Amino acid sequence: MGVSYGYQWYLGPHWNLEAMIGVGYVRTEYRRTDSRTYVQRNYFGPTEVGISFVYLFRSKK
Repeated sequence: MGVSYGYQWYLGPHWNLEAMIGVGYVRTEYRRTDSRTYVQRNYFGPTEVGISFVYLFRSKK
């Protein structure tokens, strides 16, 4: 479960710059290699960060 936010900047007729960040809650269960017991962990914080260059394909009308 989480929330993300992104924004896009215009760089030119075919180029945009996009940035995003997300925060959320993660509950995970895993088994350690040295043990037969499962461990549960809860995490709340940043879950995704991204920067992208976007090329826009436009057809001539």
